[in-house]
Amino acid sequence: MSQLINPSFETGDFTGWVVTVPPGGTANVVSVFGSFTPIEGNFFALLKTDGPNSFTTIEQTFTAVAGQVISGYAFFQGNDSLPFNDFGEVQILQGITVVATPFFASVATGSTGWTLWSYTITTAGTYTVRARVTNALDSVADSFLGLDALQLSCPVANPQSCCQIVVDHLTQLVPPLALGFTPGPVQDVTVTATIEGVCPEKVIVCGLIKKTITYQGVVADPETGEFIVGTVVKEDQIPFQCAIDREDANAGDPFHVVPNGAAVLCSLSVGPQNTGVYEGFDVAWKWAEKDVVKVCIRKGFFPGPVLPQ
Repeated sequence: MSQLINPSFETGDFTGWVVTVPPGGTANVVSVFGSFTPIEGNFFALLKTDGPNSFTTIEQTFTAVAGQVISGYAFFQGNDSLPFNDFGEVQILQGITVVATPFFASVATGSTGWTLWSYTITTAGTYTVRARVTNALDSVADSFLGLDALQLSCPVANPQSCCQIVVDHLTQLVPPLALGFTPGPVQDVTVTATIEGVCPEKVIVCGLIKKTITYQGVVADPETGEFIVGTVVKEDQIPFQCAIDREDANAGDPFHVVPNGAAVLCSLSVGPQNTGVYEGFDVAWKWAEKDVVKVCIRKGFFPGPVLPQ
């Protein structure tokens, strides 16, 4: 992991940066440009076009781990007019591949003020931040790109990592659901989850969705023996499993589900299944649903008493 060198250009020059300037273009560190002044400190970078179809560019390579955020401020001053669509951009590259363009503006989109941009690193590795501006098609009117106040956040020592999965299931309804009496079963839902195992770069989580289901079912009247529609309450448990990516995971490492870290984000009712007629009533013997479950973990032992599962 490395920090950015001279991220706000406070050396008064491009120390730490690789600068590429085509004929007629310029790259300077300035203290003022028109109405623009530095976001922080005394200086910012100012890149001017020329060309056409060549880039005035500054770039810097750095290393980062997953979860770090690189951010900064940029502005674009477009002095050309369509169809000569000059543009400026900030890109994040891994090798020669552009993985993100967190800032882009052109003559078509209009000039900007200082604009905050950011990108979250998803995979540990070596990256390049590149700012560049180009004069499209002609070289009559120059446009400008400003850059200032870059920073690379410190990595979270023990980040929280999560999985989200969709759990499809059928709840068996015995006695059967009486169709047409209620919109559907009313449910009280809780989720429990535990760490099942840890492999290199993977944490395996297993859990249960526990439901108390209340519905109007076809039941026998305890006094007369006749079949009527009455309230039924039953329990159901639906198992699930998910895998969470963790670059710092090795076999045998301790991980735990964070407090309140397992929940159903939403339930999508598919509706009654296995329908038919029972004792003169239209009924369904099963109810289909999809539950969206989220589980979050951290590395280490659970910070406190072990919660009941």
